[in-house]
Amino acid sequence: MGLRDIKRGDVMNRKLTRRDTLKLMGSAAIGSGLMGSSPASGAVPPLRAVRDADLRGLFVILSTPYTESGEVDYEDMAFQVEWLDHAGVHGLVWPQNSSDYTRLTTAEIRRGFEVLTEANRGRSMTLVLGVQQDATPDMVDLARFAESLEPDMMIAMPPKVGTSLEDYRDYYGALARTTQRPVILQTQPNLPGIQFETDLILELASRHPHLGYVKEEAQPVFDRIQALVGQPDIKRVYSAMRGRHFAYDLRLGVDGLVSGFSMYADVFVRMWEAHLEGD
Repeated sequence: MGLRDIKRGDVMNRKLTRRDTLKLMGSAAIGSGLMGSSPASGAVPPLRAVRDADLRGLFVILSTPYTESGEVDYEDMAFQVEWLDHAGVHGLVWPQNSSDYTRLTTAEIRRGFEVLTEANRGRSMTLVLGVQQDATPDMVDLARFAESLEPDMMIAMPPKVGTSLEDYRDYYGALARTTQRPVILQTQPNLPGIQFETDLILELASRHPHLGYVKEEAQPVFDRIQALVGQPDIKRVYSAMRGRHFAYDLRLGVDGLVSGFSMYADVFVRMWEAHLEGD
């Protein structure tokens, strides 16, 4: 069974199981009626205001789908938004490592930003656009384009060009001046021999309050999570690594999960709901 074998009404009227999502992710082509990114009336809903509660929970890094010819399948990407919404996740993130980020051109990323922005209109999911680039000027250019689309948040991995933590400081400082939206600092991958020190994260969050969101995945990860949780300038700390240690990370006080776990979205939604209920 592929995406073309599933009618949109079937998706919207029944709960997607993990088996369903695995089947969905195995297909690269869909029919034109499955996108579901605009209301039937043709009216465009207004962009929603982001609440503090919208910045917690399960944030899925979308996989980048491709056509048989190797081009990005933007129609299939829009469909991912629909079924992740139905699965109950709280946020969408793209493009990061789980999205084949390093293989995408800037033009493909910009087009993907536009597709996801439109597909997510009128939905409750928080939209997080990934703006990392190898060098600071390129990152700023992409962040400016993302800013024009008014996402809920941005996320950025460290730069790949530079020689010191001072380069990290300049890179994230430039991003902080480009947008006032919440920004998630992703702690890996890093330049060879350079560790994204917790002290620098705290410094950046102190200087730029909207940078007080951290996707922590650097080792020793449990120690680093505990060093950030509860700090006055840190707004949110997110777990990572496909949710491998999510149950334990929740005990450490994380505010959610940011990773490429879409094939198990239903499982993590149930875990998060149980956590909120104190189970």
